[in-house]
Amino acid sequence: MKRRLPEMGLCEEGPGGSKLLCVPILVGIAILAYLLFRQGVQGVPVPTRPLEGEGHAGPAVRFCWNPAGHEDVELQVARKRGFGNILFERRVQGAWFSVSPPVFVESGKYYWRMRKIRAKGPGTWSRAIPFTID
Repeated sequence: MKRRLPEMGLCEEGPGGSKLLCVPILVGIAILAYLLFRQGVQGVPVPTRPLEGEGHAGPAVRFCWNPAGHEDVELQVARKRGFGNILFERRVQGAWFSVSPPVFVESGKYYWRMRKIRAKGPGTWSRAIPFTID
């Protein structure tokens, strides 16, 4: 007899009391892993922080991404998803970069994105990631 464990919401109890993850969750994890792998293989950096919708109280924001390599990365920050009015743009190297005021003088929603810069030219932009400054 299977019964749902309400405290977790993700598991069901199977024969002998074994806990099984629901199939939709496993499928979702597999799809996410595939998309991150494909994005990395195509040379598009994968933004890892700040996460979508993440809020920041301090004046500086640390941006992180994968894969970190020896290639330069172009980082952009804007107030609107379309990046028509870019507030910050810098070519950096490594796995992270901190941006401080005067870029974030106003609280509210911001967006960031990045792309690799290679000898043959710039790569594809990552998707725009929204975050907030409190």
